[in-house]
Amino acid sequence: MHLFKMEGPWIRGMAWLYDAIVAAGIGDLYDAVVEGLLCDLPAGFRVLDLGCGSGQIAMRAARRNPEAFVLGLDLSQGQVARAHGRGLGIPNVGFGVGDALCLPLADGGFDLVVSAAMIKHLPDRRQGLAQMQRVCKEGGTVCVIEVDRDLSREATRGFVKKWRWVLPGTRWLCSEYFVRFVAGQGLTERELVTLFVDAGLSSVNVQRVPGQPFVVGIGNR
Repeated sequence: MHLFKMEGPWIRGMAWLYDAIVAAGIGDLYDAVVEGLLCDLPAGFRVLDLGCGSGQIAMRAARRNPEAFVLGLDLSQGQVARAHGRGLGIPNVGFGVGDALCLPLADGGFDLVVSAAMIKHLPDRRQGLAQMQRVCKEGGTVCVIEVDRDLSREATRGFVKKWRWVLPGTRWLCSEYFVRFVAGQGLTERELVTLFVDAGLSSVNVQRVPGQPFVVGIGNR
């Protein structure tokens, strides 16, 4: 992963650092995603977590819904290895390496396709969303959670405050990095609406997450 251009997969060491510093500190965000989208899935429901990272959302969804199946895909072998370890003993979750721009999946195989903080890493975001739409069933749901490029400084400070193991006196630097390089590659509400509409999704609903530096888009195939 290029830390300034937000491009490429996380290599193993960087995957561990992200998991330990950022992901471990924002469990409340993952909990909110599962509570809002994945809390009560019907038996046989199939979920694709695209850009699953170390499996934070996928594992929560699988544990919450033992009769649903959750698949997590990520371009990073390091992240997938961590997700595999986290998923041992949980029969209704699986993980694999996959390119979001060319998913190794059949059309219409999932009731829900969700990605969190993944779209900004793609060189072709429209192609990525088109792939999400393709593997979603007719009548299914596509959800994208991404960093809001129009985020407030207050939301940024609150988010970075949750990161673990940050050296004393450097959180301001982490906040500046997040605003300039991470959010700088993110999406505005209007851009996310355009992506969903261009992908042919209907009933599009895009809004900011209160108190968080994220924007969420939901649409139906």
